[in-house]
Amino acid sequence: MRSISKEDLAQLPIRRYEGEVVLVENHRALVRAADELHNDAFISDAIWQTLSDRFDTPQLIDVIFAVGQYHVVSMALNTLGVQLDEGVKGFAP
Repeated sequence: MRSISKEDLAQLPIRRYEGEVVLVENHRALVRAADELHNDAFISDAIWQTLSDRFDTPQLIDVIFAVGQYHVVSMALNTLGVQLDEGVKGFAP
C-alpha cells in the first residue's frame, strides 16, 4: 500500500492550523475507512463510530459502495491490462 503523497494531500480538503496542514476530520475519517476497506474489507468499530457521528446511514452505505466500486474497477482494469492514456502519469508505487 502506498502512503498519501504531498500532491495527493494538496487535492484533499484541508485546513491550515499554526502552519500545519490538517485534514478536515470528516475527510480524515473517510480516508481511514477507505484504507481499512482496502486492507481488511471491513471498517473497524472505531472508524465506523467516527463516521456515524458525522454522516447518516445512507451516506455510510455510500462510503462502502464507493470504495468498493473503485476497487472493482481497478481490479478489472489491471486484469485486462488497460493502459493509461498517452501523457497521463500513473501513481508512484
